[in-house]
Amino acid sequence: RQLQATLASGRGGRVELQSDTGGGLRSFSVEFIAECDEHGSICGALAIGRDVTQQVRGAHALAEKEREFRSLAENAGDIIMRWDTECRLLYVNPAGAGFLDKPLEQLIGRLPVDASGGGPFRAMYEAVLRVVRDGRPAMLDLRLPAPGGAGTLVHQVRLVPERDAAGRVCSVLGIGRDVSEKVAQLELIESLVRTDPLTRLANRQALHERAPALFAAARRNGRQVAVMLLDLDQFKSINDGLGHSAGDTLLCETARRLGACLRGNDLLVRQGGDEFVVVAPDIGDAEVLGAITDKLHRALSAPLQLHGRELHISASIGVALFPADGEGLEPLLAHADSAMYHAKRGGRGRTEFFRRELGDAVQRRLLLEAALREASDGAGLELHFQPQVCLQHQDRLVGAEALLRWRHPSLGMLAPDAFIGLAEESGMIVPIGRWVLHSAARAAARWNRGRCTPLRIAVNVSTRQFVQGDLGGELRDILAETGCDPRWLSVEITESALLENSSRVQQVLDGMRALGVHVALDDFGTGYSALHYLARFPVDGLKIDKSFVQGIGRSERENEVVKAFIAMASALKMDLVAEGIESAPQAAFLLAEGCLHGQGWRFGRPMPADRFEQLLQARAAA
Repeated sequence: RQLQATLASGRGGRVELQSDTGGGLRSFSVEFIAECDEHGSICGALAIGRDVTQQVRGAHALAEKEREFRSLAENAGDIIMRWDTECRLLYVNPAGAGFLDKPLEQLIGRLPVDASGGGPFRAMYEAVLRVVRDGRPAMLDLRLPAPGGAGTLVHQVRLVPERDAAGRVCSVLGIGRDVSEKVAQLELIESLVRTDPLTRLANRQALHERAPALFAAARRNGRQVAVMLLDLDQFKSINDGLGHSAGDTLLCETARRLGACLRGNDLLVRQGGDEFVVVAPDIGDAEVLGAITDKLHRALSAPLQLHGRELHISASIGVALFPADGEGLEPLLAHADSAMYHAKRGGRGRTEFFRRELGDAVQRRLLLEAALREASDGAGLELHFQPQVCLQHQDRLVGAEALLRWRHPSLGMLAPDAFIGLAEESGMIVPIGRWVLHSAARAAARWNRGRCTPLRIAVNVSTRQFVQGDLGGELRDILAETGCDPRWLSVEITESALLENSSRVQQVLDGMRALGVHVALDDFGTGYSALHYLARFPVDGLKIDKSFVQGIGRSERENEVVKAFIAMASALKMDLVAEGIESAPQAAFLLAEGCLHGQGWRFGRPMPADRFEQLLQARAAA
């Protein structure tokens, strides 16, 4: 056909032919050229053929590769883009066009949108030019608002230089993958690491990460930063009495109240347990700080309905100031903690500012605690015994109260007031209390040998020891080890122990009664006295606190209170001991009203075991 056209018109042309030459299908390119005679008339045609099999096969392969690339690129979920060396877009697949949210005609041949601004595309523009300049691949995280503004889309884009035959960078290929979900999960994990799971406040890690920047800014601006440590008062009683769910509710409500009254730039942290930390930057003077702490106290003091009960809570606050009280977080927290400790000691619900003398007191307390820890197995501990007598025959001993003393290595003999509170706080009261019970039982067993009438030794048991330890099991083992008859031992508990978990209290009391150990309620009338405790729990005896005994004779009203205690014990068939008796009129009044046993300085002060044993022998000989 092309030959006919060339002969007819004189115009040459080219055709592609394929032929099977026996060695497979081959391709030829044939060009036809018209030939003319001397008169210019077409007299024939010249055909020139060339074997182009390899070129055709190469073109087909290239077209196939192009088709495959197009198919992959056009249907890929990843973004695929290509830029020239000036960062003009040469190609973008549909996924990329959708991500950029622009029609192709607004993308191809143009620079990245907002390349001159400070947005995410400026970062992409600079990254592409950097790849062109350096000839090295690069990674880029591209963040854009999600459609509808719900969150952020994050694409991780890998930029690869493409080179020409001379090895020069001629374009840049970018392949981006949506990593939004992965980034969101990582950010959630990072948030959880820095967030208290109960209150959703920042936690200790966040405090240690963020506080140094606040201190650095304050140093540059010549301002102060207040580090406030808040500890809820009586939280343990609420948590144990109403249950851990109530305690959790209280902590969440505390976090809400604190957060509502702080300034926008203040950092509120749950340190752990019932402790919170407030880091308040930009403190100009004491008036600003005083306003913040007053606001915190007022916020917490509002009544709280919890499990059907109205509660009033408070917090003790210790404050340390940067840079006056320390230039790092740890020393500031330590100083705020010592100030908070003194706020609690001073009556709770108060704010105490750190002073250097408070730090000295804390150091003394730490040294005392370290020494006490070494003494918790009995080293340096002693029992002194105060006689208990029959008020009708005051020379007849009926028992003694075992009172703990500690011979400190450098401070000498210490009374319980100097260290029992510390032992309670640190938990060392449990091993110390075990030592006291064992020593008292051993003494009772020794002193009751050969006696006609039993001598009962009274031992005070702390609330923590009573509720947390296995007191029943310990008593059973101690009685077996020492050979002490249960009737020779009286365990004295305070009324606060009866406020703890009632089922646990009932279980411990029943266990002691089953052993035959006498149980008495110590310091009756000074705590949370309520008759239903006496009716509900199996208690054998009461001790009238010395504050009531010392009031005898001062007024008729005080006399009547003591009479009421004695009458109640008699009606309930409970043993009764009056403590703190210092005069004959007090003893006579008690005996006349029906109290048969007493102790106090009138009958003997607390004395070491060997002196009490001498007293026993002297009374027995008389």
